[in-house]
Amino acid sequence: MDNRQTSLFPSLETQVQEIEKPIHNSLFDHKLLFERLPGRSMWSQARITRETIASLHSQVMNPDPLALGFHMVQPASGAAPALVRGLSAARPVAFLATKDVYKNHYTLLDFMERTYTDWGIITDGTTWTLLSRTVLSPAERCCTATLPPIMDAAGPDLQRFLLLFTPAAFGASAKKPGVADRLLAESERLRRDTAGRAAQAAETAMLAFCRGFIRAERAATGATPAGQGLLMILRHALLLCHRCIFLLYAEARGALPMHDARYQRQSLTQWLTTAAEPATRIKPGAAPRFTLWAGLESLFDRAWRGDKATGAPPLACEFMDPDAHPFLRHNRGDDYHIQQAAAALHNACCKHPAQFADCDASHLATALAPLADVRLAMAHAPMILAADGTATRWRPAKDVKWVQVIERIDPGQAFLEHIENPAVVRTAAEPETILRMVDTALNKNSGPLFDPLCGSGLALLRAAAVLARRSAAAEPGAAPALHKRRVAESLICGADPNAFLCELARLCLTMFCLDPDLTPPALLHRVRTGNALLAPHASDMDSQSAAPDREFQDQWQALARDALELPDMPSQSYGQARRRCDVSKRLAARTRELGSRANARIPGAAQTGNRAEHMHDPGDAHTPLHPETAFPDIFALGPHGFACITAAAPRTMGLNAKTRAWLCEETGASGPLVAADILARRLAPLAAPHARLAILTHQSFLRTRKAAALKEFLARPPAAWSMEHTTLQARRFAVLVLSNQNE
Repeated sequence: MDNRQTSLFPSLETQVQEIEKPIHNSLFDHKLLFERLPGRSMWSQARITRETIASLHSQVMNPDPLALGFHMVQPASGAAPALVRGLSAARPVAFLATKDVYKNHYTLLDFMERTYTDWGIITDGTTWTLLSRTVLSPAERCCTATLPPIMDAAGPDLQRFLLLFTPAAFGASAKKPGVADRLLAESERLRRDTAGRAAQAAETAMLAFCRGFIRAERAATGATPAGQGLLMILRHALLLCHRCIFLLYAEARGALPMHDARYQRQSLTQWLTTAAEPATRIKPGAAPRFTLWAGLESLFDRAWRGDKATGAPPLACEFMDPDAHPFLRHNRGDDYHIQQAAAALHNACCKHPAQFADCDASHLATALAPLADVRLAMAHAPMILAADGTATRWRPAKDVKWVQVIERIDPGQAFLEHIENPAVVRTAAEPETILRMVDTALNKNSGPLFDPLCGSGLALLRAAAVLARRSAAAEPGAAPALHKRRVAESLICGADPNAFLCELARLCLTMFCLDPDLTPPALLHRVRTGNALLAPHASDMDSQSAAPDREFQDQWQALARDALELPDMPSQSYGQARRRCDVSKRLAARTRELGSRANARIPGAAQTGNRAEHMHDPGDAHTPLHPETAFPDIFALGPHGFACITAAAPRTMGLNAKTRAWLCEETGASGPLVAADILARRLAPLAAPHARLAILTHQSFLRTRKAAALKEFLARPPAAWSMEHTTLQARRFAVLVLSNQNE
């Protein structure tokens, strides 16, 4: 494997260290593999003997898994890899010996995806690469060893090779994991912990930004914001956190030129370090000052436009767009609270940049998701932030005794409280379960893929990784990041009733596509705010009109052409990158206008008109989204439907009684509203011929009469859907798989 296969950009110091080593690793935690492993008990499982070295010398000329101690399960056939295992109860491992490791690693990954094989080894005898299907992007996260220098040194790297590429790596059974299983599980835990610390810092910074805005408003007008004013402040405080996380992630991964001393002096990392210095901290009771805000604004503006002198690409995306957020032009935060936000972000993201860079966008998507369900409130009585087990909550000071107090506030101060009963209560599925659902949908199909309840975008990230890998296999000459951006802008479609979660999904997709040579993708028109289950389908609307709306059709097809052209638009300069961002904004606004005219047909639906998506109430579940108009490139000029649809059935859908009754009437469902049943009935008309629909639901649904009635409903003409299910091992979930048999 060479550097063409990865878009992970570690810091310059890490690059220098890895060049000197015969083992190049992005699969496991770097310190865990190279510093902590020799002190672990598992280190003794690899013993270096003369027989071992002689066996490895033969592997260079003729790679043979049997000589390494594996047992054959299924021999290699043509280009298909072999399946081997260590012991009889161990899980199979895919093994592919080839002369072209770079080209054929896509073959191995496709085989692992089809057969749900967790581990794979590909080698040409000299280069050995270990791949895992369970990580977000297996083509990027891998561990590659060059065998001849490892054998010549006969040191710790030889023991690492024996621990990672022999049966000891893969365990005797699921209950007795091997070295690779344990290392990967611990590495993922460390990455989740790092992402969790970043999310905690983002929440602290978010509250500090909110308090800074409120203090500035009081200093300017003497009034305290309330109602929609608090929602506006909360929304833009969250945006500032997203901007900071985005820039820090780009700097840590090397997508921005931190190796250039000129850029480093004006980087966000350096700005946070300076602002968080204890010597410059302002005392709480000091008069409000507003000097730091101008520096933060200029830093964001420089990131938006790029810097030719240092080679920093323009980050022309929705998060950095100054025209899209006029609130930040006319409002500011005070220095005291900006320093609080800077200190929190600096401690979590800047002190250990290599650990922060090692997180995937999926880790951050999972960790940052709870911030979408918070509310900004003003204290009417003394409040305390108290530790409640592993969580923290704001409580009235008079009602709580003998608890660990983190912070006290007086009446009139702002605080963030998590919404205990959000409109949509989502299924508490682990990330691995969501990834399995996406793999099931994409097993026999390629995009476009649609997720109507995408949340923070975990399913969209997995789909983008799989489809980008397939695109790179079909066109191996282009850079991997270019395939990612094309896929994100053309084949990934998502929606969610929560506007804050939609923004987070776009943020994580943007971070997934980061590259030092490319501008970020334009995704405002690909992940939309609204409830796709409430929208009438095009066939329903056409049946009610006496004549086709010619003006509507012309606008719809014109927008479809713009959406199809966007992925191929140039982006080398700031002007070109900004033009792509403007096209995405226009597509989102115009398609929202086309879809708003049908909202009056839905009882209880929110009548939002042409209001900007990001200003909706983030907890509103009654704003319809019309997929046919929201994604015109899919329905007007494209395949006229989604090839893959995924959805995790929520526990509750947050709809009022009138809307629930209308939804049951529209779908033909009877009895209480069951999420999996409604999802299948509402999403099936959006599918293209031969599409696959994967719905994650609880296993208990499969034993109900609703499941039997759904299967009968889908099998009737003209639907012609087949329904199967896949039970997830050691989980309480199942994936309901619907296959469209229509031509």
